[in-house]
Amino acid sequence: MKKHLITFLVAFVACVAALYAYNQYQIRKFQTVAHLVEGLTLASSFKGPVAGYFAAEGRFPKTNAEAGLGPAQQYHGQSVTSVAVTAGGRIVVTFNDKSGIAGGTILLTPAALHGVDGNVSWECTSPSF
Repeated sequence: MKKHLITFLVAFVACVAALYAYNQYQIRKFQTVAHLVEGLTLASSFKGPVAGYFAAEGRFPKTNAEAGLGPAQQYHGQSVTSVAVTAGGRIVVTFNDKSGIAGGTILLTPAALHGVDGNVSWECTSPSF
């Protein structure tokens, strides 16, 4: 009987440890999603100015200033360091160390829709996630 009780206790402790580890994994996963959402929310406010510049000029802006936006560091959040427009109208969201991937980026790349004046589609990629 004593042997079964010890086996049961060892199995119980292993289950508790596994549940704790899984819970911590889920928390980190949720936090990563929250950081991504923050970055994409900030970047979404750049889409209109970039598309508007394209509609007016026939090309994409190369900088925040060309798109009529403030400096990249002006656009930040709890886990985002900056949001910048780069060559070809690409929107680059850079994350800080609070996000868990300091210096990591999300890239939103515009593409003109052929046959539809001024309309732009967006591709979201990331070398960091």
